[in-house]
Amino acid sequence: MDGVVHHLIDELEPTDTCSVYDFQKLARKKIEEIHDRGKMPLLIGGTGFYMNAVLNNYEFTDLEEKTYDIDVDMAREYLKENYPDTYNAIDIDNHRRVINAYNYVMNEKEICNDKQQW
Repeated sequence: MDGVVHHLIDELEPTDTCSVYDFQKLARKKIEEIHDRGKMPLLIGGTGFYMNAVLNNYEFTDLEEKTYDIDVDMAREYLKENYPDTYNAIDIDNHRRVINAYNYVMNEKEICNDKQQW
């Protein structure tokens, strides 16, 4: 690496998860630290989605704050009855996607309910 300081390397263990939301927070914090030292950061590598999340105004909700423990078949049925567009848009045989979609709509529903109380 020939005298060039690198950041966010060996930051996580291979068993750790790092969503695009997590990466966005880590990278933006590091960029701010570099700017505070009067330096110009260079972003190298990564996927376009992760890079765009850092550079652009992508807003994410932290779904890990609240996840719902539900059977995949129940989640699938709930989506089919209440969110047919979502149900038809996802790979319904992919359990992870079904659960993620369920958690997403439930969190969004909760956010909307909270806003109505304001």
